[in-house]
Amino acid sequence: MKRTSLYSQERAFTLIELLTIIAIIGVLAGMAMQSFKQYRARAAYAVAEQTLNDARIALEAALSEADATYAFDLNNVSQSSPGPMADANARTLFPGLNLPKDIKITVNHDQACLSGACLASSISVRHCVGEEYVTWQRYGDGIEIKLDHVLGGGCA
Repeated sequence: MKRTSLYSQERAFTLIELLTIIAIIGVLAGMAMQSFKQYRARAAYAVAEQTLNDARIALEAALSEADATYAFDLNNVSQSSPGPMADANARTLFPGLNLPKDIKITVNHDQACLSGACLASSISVRHCVGEEYVTWQRYGDGIEIKLDHVLGGGCA
């Protein structure tokens, strides 16, 4: 009668095989997290850019009204809460603009600026989880500049 040991009949993974599998899973998870971070940053920038376009259209619509005379300037009006602009003057210049969640907008408007030497309007939009922001400037002579992918994201 042949006697066999219980240990010789069992098959299992060795410690080296298990560590190799864990290392491979770790590398794949790291690559997935990096891709997710890049995807999230691109999505945040797209929301910021769309918000800037909406704000610019709302501003142009308000300023193009024939009977619109505004007796106020906006100096560094900033908002990071969702919904309509909290400042009454900003709400007048941006009719119908509703800010999405996690967006910070900063607005300047100088109605007396009529030359290229001064900044008539500027809108800067940041997403709280993004790494880049977008800004738009219009000078008194009508020249507009849009600065894309400016480093320095966040709502700070």
